[in-house]
Amino acid sequence: MKREELKELGLTDDQINSVMASHGNTVNELNSQVNTLTQQANEYKSQLDKNQSELDKFKEGAKGNDELKQQVTDLQSQLDQNKSDSEQQIADIKKESAIDLALTQSGAKNIKAAKALLDSDKLELTDDGVKGLDDQLNEIKENNDYLFEQKESSNPSGNGKSATFNGNPSSGKATQGDSFADALGITKQ
Repeated sequence: MKREELKELGLTDDQINSVMASHGNTVNELNSQVNTLTQQANEYKSQLDKNQSELDKFKEGAKGNDELKQQVTDLQSQLDQNKSDSEQQIADIKKESAIDLALTQSGAKNIKAAKALLDSDKLELTDDGVKGLDDQLNEIKENNDYLFEQKESSNPSGNGKSATFNGNPSSGKATQGDSFADALGITKQ
């Protein structure tokens, strides 16, 4: 409302001042409410933008977590594979060592050559030793006895008697070996 409009209605100046003051209070309240609501709207908009930004960051972080989860899964599977490979290598080393020990104890002259004749796929390491090794070893000894030390009998003549020699095998006279002692000035008498 304007003052001219109120004068046209026939109001006095006091009445116009009173209406204008009342109208001013209403307008001021409305302006205050509009300002308050505008500030709230701006705050809500700011919060909404902030929340959207945080949500975008969270989504971006979640993508990274998926990648991180995948990396962890990949690393875990790689660790499990390495563990399995290591256990297999340890088992193979134990098996090879047990075979080497058995060949050594059986008197193999050349462990590498004797081991080449073994079918290691048929051998299995157990708590009691290498399963199947004795059978293969006996077969190799029968067919390739030259690979193993021959046990010498304590009586080579075979009749149960052994020869024993007493006395001095030399005649007691100086031999050529004593010339060395003579050169050093050591003489036997």
